[in-house]
Amino acid sequence: MICKCIDKDIACFKYNPYDIKALLHPVDFVVFNGLNDKKKLEDITFLSRKTPNDTLNRLRQSLESAIDKERYDWHVARVSVEGKIELE
Repeated sequence: MICKCIDKDIACFKYNPYDIKALLHPVDFVVFNGLNDKKKLEDITFLSRKTPNDTLNRLRQSLESAIDKERYDWHVARVSVEGKIELE
């Protein structure tokens, strides 16, 4: 079962394990809550363990600030078989 493969600290959140995607840096995981059970995304959650690393903590704080101030965008990238990348 996939639940046995997930870090026990992450498993305690009761998210569907198939909604959890590893990002690893600057945050450990991204949860697309509801994506697999309900086929409709309810919310997106960033999960990370506490760390004594000040540089990483500042980076995570800047990510949180960018989200709070709505400084993000959505782009679609199309990658051809030849490797050419086009942004829509």
